[in-house]
Amino acid sequence: MELERRRLTAEMIVPDTGESVRTEIEVRIDPLTGHSSRILPDRGLMPANAKAFDDIIAEVKGKNDAYMTNVFEIWKVSLSEDAYTPPHIAQWIEFSNAAYPEFQKAILGQETPKEALDAVEKKATTIMEDAGLLK
Repeated sequence: MELERRRLTAEMIVPDTGESVRTEIEVRIDPLTGHSSRILPDRGLMPANAKAFDDIIAEVKGKNDAYMTNVFEIWKVSLSEDAYTPPHIAQWIEFSNAAYPEFQKAILGQETPKEALDAVEKKATTIMEDAGLLK
């Protein structure tokens, strides 16, 4: 079993200028799941930290690629300010399975947001108490 790889040229339009910009990407297909991911062939997957972002920003600036420079600068800020991983606790899946249906009820108007959050608070408290994380 082997990982399938294809190199493609992605063409994007710069919103401000309408300029067409091309960059090479690699698409990889996982043989077990069939899921695909797109990577920058010279760099791999998403930069892992601020230094990695700074390095790739410097690299694309050096190639005079204003569009990709902008993409990575925005991505760096977005990930540092807005992206969060779920809490690293064993109970996270149980909690999310209990919470998301309540959130959905609020979104659909079947409960008020306060009712949904109160229900989530009760369920979360029970889960955390059962795990010995709250007393």
